[in-house]
Amino acid sequence: MKKILFAFFMFLAAGALFAGPEKKTYEQAIKGNPADGVVVFLYGADWEKVGPKLLKTLWTNNKVRSACGGAPLVAIPIYQRPNEREEAQEKEKRKGFSLTKNVKSYPAIVMQTYAGTDYYVVYGDEILQPPEKVADLMKEKFELYKQQRNFLKAAEKAKGKAKAKAYAQAATIEGILPPPNFRKVIKDNDPQLSEPVCARAVFDVYEVFTNYTFKDKDNPNTKMFTVPEALSKLEELTSGDTYSVTQKQEIYAAATGFLRRNKYDKEKLKALYEKMIALAPESMWADVARQSITLWCK
Repeated sequence: MKKILFAFFMFLAAGALFAGPEKKTYEQAIKGNPADGVVVFLYGADWEKVGPKLLKTLWTNNKVRSACGGAPLVAIPIYQRPNEREEAQEKEKRKGFSLTKNVKSYPAIVMQTYAGTDYYVVYGDEILQPPEKVADLMKEKFELYKQQRNFLKAAEKAKGKAKAKAYAQAATIEGILPPPNFRKVIKDNDPQLSEPVCARAVFDVYEVFTNYTFKDKDNPNTKMFTVPEALSKLEELTSGDTYSVTQKQEIYAAATGFLRRNKYDKEKLKALYEKMIALAPESMWADVARQSITLWCK
């Protein structure tokens, strides 16, 4: 019997270790840069009804509280018409917390890295799910963050291309936000983007293609593509594994738009749209290509 009770209490203790501690202020939560990051619950204290309800249900759910390992938790009220006491309370709780554009509505659960930057925000329909579903989503994002954390830790110790590559690997994890300033760090350490993952991480269709298809009054000397040059560049950029499928479809979209404006042969244009579709038939860009065939290739 003693062994059973001992095992039971050990189980409870283990569960407690994996649940993040509740802190009174953000400053307390982020202190020491906790490895598992910080989880912040934002709610409209005096102007929306959902957040205060979730504060008593969702935010107290054990699965939600333990979804991000040992990440400290803090709930921060957001007031519209606070009295002096409420204003002071909000100011104290928010001290050190930066509200970013990633928070698009309230209530919201802001999941942050050990450095205090957002890696995912749960809001809208996602936060209105049953607590178990919200916890599952948070756990999924936390696992992705741990992968990103490993790359960022490696980047802190690296220099040059190795640093750029580690940052690029952190930035290209799908499903969570990239680290801040990742483009600058990558370009500063690998200016030629010689590592494919670096090129993929900082991809901008305007930089690699679109800027060469429109006259820019602010840069009148920029050389524009001819049709043969555009076709050659399209082939170059969509060959190999440097860019993702979605990025290749964006390049196709930019190229076909340019070719269409230059009265390119309709049958050849249609063939390019079909290649764009074939890359990912169920994607948004595939739908754009199908509509474009209907509009421009008849």
